[in-house]
Amino acid sequence: MLQVNFEKHHWMHLTGIAPVYSDWVDNLSEQFIEDVAAGKGNFANLSLGLGFRDKVKLMPLLPEIFETDSFVFDDLSSVEKMGRLDVANAIRSDDRDVMLAFRTDDSSSFPATLLKPNQTLNVELDALNQEKTILGVFVEKNNEIKTLSVNKEFVVDGGQQMLETLKQHQGIEILKENLSMPENQAQSLRERVEQIQREDQERKQALAKKEELERDTDGDGIPDAVERNMGTNPYSPDTDGDGKSDQEEISYGSNPLASDTSKNDNLSSSGQQKTFAELIAAKDSKGLAQVLKEGVKDYFKSDTYKQYLLAMSKFHNYSPLNIQMILRQNPRASHVASFKKWKDEFSRSVNKGEKALRIFAPITVKKRDPKTNEPLLDKDGKEITYTSFKLVPVFDVSQTDGKELPKPVYELKGSYKDYGNLYKSAKEVSEANGVPISFSENTKGAKGYYSPVSNEIVIKKGLSEQHTLKTIFHEMAHSDLHNFEKRAETPFNLSTAELQAESVAFVVSSHYGLDTSEYSFGYLASWTQDPKGLSDLEGQIKIVQKEADSLISRIDQALEKYQSKELTKDAFQQKLDRLKEQSKEQTLESKEKETAKDELKKAEKSDNQLNL
Repeated sequence: MLQVNFEKHHWMHLTGIAPVYSDWVDNLSEQFIEDVAAGKGNFANLSLGLGFRDKVKLMPLLPEIFETDSFVFDDLSSVEKMGRLDVANAIRSDDRDVMLAFRTDDSSSFPATLLKPNQTLNVELDALNQEKTILGVFVEKNNEIKTLSVNKEFVVDGGQQMLETLKQHQGIEILKENLSMPENQAQSLRERVEQIQREDQERKQALAKKEELERDTDGDGIPDAVERNMGTNPYSPDTDGDGKSDQEEISYGSNPLASDTSKNDNLSSSGQQKTFAELIAAKDSKGLAQVLKEGVKDYFKSDTYKQYLLAMSKFHNYSPLNIQMILRQNPRASHVASFKKWKDEFSRSVNKGEKALRIFAPITVKKRDPKTNEPLLDKDGKEITYTSFKLVPVFDVSQTDGKELPKPVYELKGSYKDYGNLYKSAKEVSEANGVPISFSENTKGAKGYYSPVSNEIVIKKGLSEQHTLKTIFHEMAHSDLHNFEKRAETPFNLSTAELQAESVAFVVSSHYGLDTSEYSFGYLASWTQDPKGLSDLEGQIKIVQKEADSLISRIDQALEKYQSKELTKDAFQQKLDRLKEQSKEQTLESKEKETAKDELKKAEKSDNQLNL
């Protein structure tokens, strides 16, 4: 059963409209819908979010979602676009014209976005093969449940049984008053009511007991009951405060209670601080986490931060932690893969005697009962799992030998044609996101800007090809991270927004081989004065990596199309050149023959004259 809560504060986000009041309003979204419902439309201004035009067109189609010929999708985790939107499930209309996606919080779903699925998304959804037929749609308002629609193809009682079930789950008491009916019927009704109440109470107790066994208050992947038995704190994910969660420490065999010896864990038998290589050899994930966390402090220095971003441009699809791992072990690494992947996918072999680099890889672990060690099951009888991490070996391309690697699409030569293709690709990606790019001489004294009000990017005319592209990447990051919808979800200040956009632009520009020597992040030094500076920077790095990876992936996809066209053009041009050369040779040969004939005729004429 999919239960969706429609609250007043969801409406503004769903429509993409945000009002600007003359005076401060405590509950902006709720006040807005109340004013609209009351016919009050006097606002100082209105802000329109990303995709507003599409949402306005789709709003009249919203009732189609609640028809029984629509379909429910329970798990959208494998659909990339849905992952970017952070939604868990959705309902799509039968004609595939409209889709309402939901986020889930504390077992309750709420509307997150209304969209028109494009052909690609519809194909991905169809490929999931998980469409669930809707048997009935019910609405609850003022503690009263009503039937909205029933799928008559499957339900023959008009949805009465489902309605009664919902009322029992809701805990609505059936009227106990002695209605004007015979005494024996009233007695039967009272007995039935008491039976329903007993069953409901037993069900609630069983559910509460199960929830108690599964409850994980601190979200560290270990149920509270298990933590109490172990002696760890069920209300803190990191009992010993060493920066590594209890679940991660247990997964790797570390002691989650060893707060008094945590500093000694990184010491070797000789009492010296363990090297990074020694920590890896010992598979000491706790020690590695401590070292890497300390290493983030070095990023307050502009040059060190730039070096980290440069590594991110090569490994944009790796987590920030793994980028640190690679950078620590081999600062010159450019392309890493496992021993098997080098052999099977690239026809290359690892050189004899090469030492593997280590990175973290996710593994799925079953939650187990602390007493029986049996796997814990969820309400559907499926095993409950969580994700942990282990160290795995990889090798850089410099450690291998064999078939030459295929040239990546993003490896540009720096020609005018290359810059043109990269610009067209970035423009296509931005416009597909609903953000047009234009050029103007008036850019408010900047090289360019993104306007959240008009949802557009404007670039200063006359910039060089490289500066134009770098500015576009910067403003595209703003349009993704700092539009009105994102501002409503997560407030941020100007310096944070600029750090994110400039860092993303650096990573994307480096990825495509553009000159990044003029970039500077000197202002990061001021963050060291802030007690929250380190955690803030760690958070920013995660945002930068996610956005840079998204931009690069989308631009690469578009660029591949343009590069393919250029290759086709080049092949055709070469053919034309060959034909022209052949034609030239034939013309030259023909002229030489004509010249020879003329010379022969002249000679014959001269001989005749002599004979006379």
